[in-house]
Amino acid sequence: MDIDKIMKFSEIFIECLIPVISLYTSRKLSSTYVLHKDYKPKDISKVNLPVELRQKYTDVDVSHIASSKVKKVVLEFTTLLIEKFPPELLSNFYNNINEINIKKNHGVLLIAADGMYSCKKNKINYSAINSIYHELFHMASSVYNERKRLCYSGFSQVYYSPINRYVGNNIGFGINEGYTELMAYRYFERERGIPITYEFEVGVVEHLEKIIDQKEMEKLYLTANLMGLINNLEEYASLDDILDFITRVDLVNNHYIDNFIFPNNKMKESIISIYRFLLKTYIVKLEKQLDREIITKEEFLDKIKRYIKALGTSVKIGRHIYEYFTRENLFAILKEINIDNEEIVNLCRK
Repeated sequence: MDIDKIMKFSEIFIECLIPVISLYTSRKLSSTYVLHKDYKPKDISKVNLPVELRQKYTDVDVSHIASSKVKKVVLEFTTLLIEKFPPELLSNFYNNINEINIKKNHGVLLIAADGMYSCKKNKINYSAINSIYHELFHMASSVYNERKRLCYSGFSQVYYSPINRYVGNNIGFGINEGYTELMAYRYFERERGIPITYEFEVGVVEHLEKIIDQKEMEKLYLTANLMGLINNLEEYASLDDILDFITRVDLVNNHYIDNFIFPNNKMKESIISIYRFLLKTYIVKLEKQLDREIITKEEFLDKIKRYIKALGTSVKIGRHIYEYFTRENLFAILKEINIDNEEIVNLCRK
């Protein structure tokens, strides 16, 4: 490349870089406003029951997929789902897999992603072949309601405008991304491990599975039944607390990128609240089991001790470490639900 071309490339690169620099400097100014806006708890009236599905297919045909590498991944995915899950959980999968459009597109890297699934178009764009498993789980758990312009996808519900953009009243992004990645890891990607961008969300849904067991969570996820998850949690927590929990996981998920640069008190408050919810809800579940004599007092205390240890005390989001449990706030949480807190905290020291 001659010097004139190098200079021209440098000018173009700098011109392209200016908007990026402006974005990051303005991000700090808008971050507080957006975080406060995202913090507003979701409205239960905006959460829809899953649609009544008509299964269009009863078998799988992937002959329309041109790439042999992609076809191999899709067939591996198909085989596992059919073997692992009962047919009544796979209507979304059968309806989508036969019409899925999968395309290699490095443009997804511009939004810090290896892949992306469009529920409305039933299309996967990917840059790395391993990312297809995650996107296929999105596909297998999604259905689009044309009349409402609403995408039910796993534990999320997303509204589209007439010009195909996300609009307000979206809910469940954080839990859904975490559970999608957990499913991909659990069944296909143990060697690769959990991507750093999903570590927080995956940790949250793993702890949630101790409250709503794995089999039930997978069933609700594949049938895109967010309302079912909320109803299950209502046995152990108030509706307001559940919606606040979902809202806060969404907030952390939505602001992962800007948190690489700027720590934020609203982010910290949300993380503390998320882990408080998990601990309180799990203990309420154990109390009910204790009252019904499903578990003994010794098992009750041991399970609480193990759960607290599994939850940990801090988490890294972006470049920043947020502490959510101290000895003092553990006492406060346990006191709220009338637990013999001294006994449990002593157990946790062992």
